[in-house]
Amino acid sequence: MEVVNTFAHSVTHWDTALTSGRPAFLLASDDTHNVFINTDIGRNITMIPLEPSRFELVYDTLKQGSAYGITVPHRIAALNREEKLKVLESHPQLLSLQVDDNGLINIKLNKKVDKITFTADNGKEKASFENVESASYKINNDESYVRTTAYFDNGSIAYFNPVIRTSDGLKPNMPEISLNYPLTIIKYMFSVIVFACIVYGLWYISMRRKRK
Repeated sequence: MEVVNTFAHSVTHWDTALTSGRPAFLLASDDTHNVFINTDIGRNITMIPLEPSRFELVYDTLKQGSAYGITVPHRIAALNREEKLKVLESHPQLLSLQVDDNGLINIKLNKKVDKITFTADNGKEKASFENVESASYKINNDESYVRTTAYFDNGSIAYFNPVIRTSDGLKPNMPEISLNYPLTIIKYMFSVIVFACIVYGLWYISMRRKRK
């Protein structure tokens, strides 16, 4: 799921999907159509823990939820490319995010950050730790997932994929989407009617102008 991009952050929608049982892993994207606009690039980044030579594993890594996303504030996005690259390279990096046999989530970064939070069902913040480089949280029995967020001192935010509770320790299958055929047919018929009305309206206006 594209949780953060240049036009919108969908963290609330992400929590809604996770709470409803949909195992959605995140993407962060600039969603730009012009790489020559400086502020449109390098502001929403998907961090993938792979060596460049292992590029063929990118898709599998994303499906496994091993990536995480970073979004930077506008003042960093507005920097020139060289300055922006320096900031991005200086960001705290994830060293490990693991769950032990007792359901304790442990996250460790290579630098201290302003805050690390743990969020569970319905987007409720369950724990928060300030000025730390590592933190832990034990998953409660009534929590179907827990995700971690790190807030950097420069205003950037890192979103980490959720730890999802399952009976076998494997990622659950995405529930099938049910299609409402009657409403779908009505929707498309309405679209056709609106389009036909617009075309007729333009044709009618054009004919009246010709008569004048």
